[in-house]
Amino acid sequence: MYFLKYQSLFLRLGLILFLALSNVYLNACTGGSGEPSGGGAAEHPGGESLGEGTGHDEAIVQEISDHMLVHVVKPISGQKILPYTGPISGEQSTTLEMTASRGEYEPASFVLRPLNGDIENLSIEATPLTHGANIIPADEVDIRTVKTWYQGFWGWNEMGRWKDDWRQQLMPELLLHDDALVRVDYAKQKNHVKVKKGPDEEYIHVNPLRYTQSGFDPPWRKAKTTIVRDFPVKDESTFQPFLLKKGENKQLWITVHVPENVQPGLYEGRLRFKSKDRALGQITLKLRVLPFELAKSRLEYSVYYRAQLNPQKAGSASSEYKTREQMKNELISMWNHGLRNPTVYQQQGPFLEEVLRLRQEVGMTNQALYYLGITTKESIDALRRDVPKILDLARKYGATDVYIYGIDEASGDRLTSQRAKWKALHQMGAKVFVAGSQGSFEAVGDLLDLSVFSNLIDDSRLKKPLSSEAAKWHSEGKRIFSYSNPFTAIENPRVYRINKGLALWAADYDGTMPYAYQDCQAECWNDLAGPTGTRDLNLAYPTVDGVIDTLAMEGFREGVDDTRYLTTLEEHVQRVMEASGDTQEQEAASRATEFLKNLKNTIFKLQHESSKYNVGMKIDLDDTRSQIIDHILALTNNNSLPRKDP
Repeated sequence: MYFLKYQSLFLRLGLILFLALSNVYLNACTGGSGEPSGGGAAEHPGGESLGEGTGHDEAIVQEISDHMLVHVVKPISGQKILPYTGPISGEQSTTLEMTASRGEYEPASFVLRPLNGDIENLSIEATPLTHGANIIPADEVDIRTVKTWYQGFWGWNEMGRWKDDWRQQLMPELLLHDDALVRVDYAKQKNHVKVKKGPDEEYIHVNPLRYTQSGFDPPWRKAKTTIVRDFPVKDESTFQPFLLKKGENKQLWITVHVPENVQPGLYEGRLRFKSKDRALGQITLKLRVLPFELAKSRLEYSVYYRAQLNPQKAGSASSEYKTREQMKNELISMWNHGLRNPTVYQQQGPFLEEVLRLRQEVGMTNQALYYLGITTKESIDALRRDVPKILDLARKYGATDVYIYGIDEASGDRLTSQRAKWKALHQMGAKVFVAGSQGSFEAVGDLLDLSVFSNLIDDSRLKKPLSSEAAKWHSEGKRIFSYSNPFTAIENPRVYRINKGLALWAADYDGTMPYAYQDCQAECWNDLAGPTGTRDLNLAYPTVDGVIDTLAMEGFREGVDDTRYLTTLEEHVQRVMEASGDTQEQEAASRATEFLKNLKNTIFKLQHESSKYNVGMKIDLDDTRSQIIDHILALTNNNSLPRKDP
């Protein structure tokens, strides 16, 4: 009877001792790095520490912790979370806490590691989030796994690679409903993707090295129009059970969409875990819905979008030709991630109107149209013949202005040779935009309406926005967008959040238009297929019916949202300064003004100290967002005093 009475206590003490001894053994084998001494990537991929852990030998008191370790991590982080690295980053916890405004998409993330062997068919189900009688439905909580697979060796922080450097490295990138869509062979560094051909499924090896002594096989660009029937890849529409492997970390990704009509307050729900029919516990999800409306960003978010409709191509698993379903779902994904006005590449003809109709259905109207279906490479006669037709059609679908593209990245005489054509476009009622760099303003600043500027600071290697360039273009009443800080080949989501958010706001840019939403150097799903030093540029991966999201795309959206919060604060400051006679509001506005000034100066200082693409910029983006929120609350009479300014 004595043993039975204390059996549970003995089992828990034994588990704690086992975990402590396991940690000692792991550190002895790895030198504390999480990598086997003398082992290679074939056995245990990775090699980067996940940061300071909270210890695995703490008392386990919650039900889910009897089965697995749960660590809450920052969703947008510059640190890779890989299957075999350790200790696990973040905080050991079973509570996810989030803050968002109505209409916002907000991410959260956590890492699982099983304690007692494999956990098969692990399912996760969200409950509704409730605040009194107010409800956010469960279907507004999207659950995905973060898939780690092999990409080009330099891909976390670089868009290219060294010449003839065909090495690969594990990268966390894809966000999947069906974790089994991609299988990774660590021993052979192979990615396999599941495709469905009729009732049958098969896995295709997607990352073979295409380089041979005679060149590339298949030839460059040929695979860019691969039709989907040859590669019918498709993720599931809802979260699927997956295998949680013994000894591996698995990162999970949660995105909550806050409906526009919900009441502010603290909402709470659960993420429930099951293995087959066995309950394994739950995680608490807490969401603070803010009591103010989030403004539209004062920056405009565009992207080069190469896709065109062409039914004869039957849709492609590439960056080029799409079916109507593919294009519409890509546009919806862009819209939901804050990319509200991608360019249009569709050539003139019967499908241009269909593209404009699709954009209208998604909500991409009452704004400028950035058009690359014709450029100023054409003769002036061709422009005079075709551009008026494009203007009429675009205005039919709600375009406020139509911008025609110049000669891409031109300089010197090639740039100035377009002046007569640009004057003609202005006479027709069109505007002009094009990618360029330093010297463009001096050559064509009087005629170029929108400079998509290749960002430089100090020298050509650092690729950061220049506030001095913004001032030049604004002096002529023109606009400046960011082009290459960075292009979209990098996997690190924090790079996008900084450079598409705070850095552009501080430099007083008008928006961003990076290249590109997708540009597959040869095969979209093969990072080693292209012949150049540039890797594939994929903010999202093409599928039969749409796209698969990435960490980079999530980082982009958080950058957009940072500028929306900043715009909201700026608008409230202006409102109070212009109209309010309330002393308390005036004081809050003065504090907010000083905060914004200090924040801008801090970003400039840190930008000069950090490396290329602002990698490693030492700023806590989540804390900065919280400070912005505090200032907004103080200005909207919600009795929340701002914290210490940066």
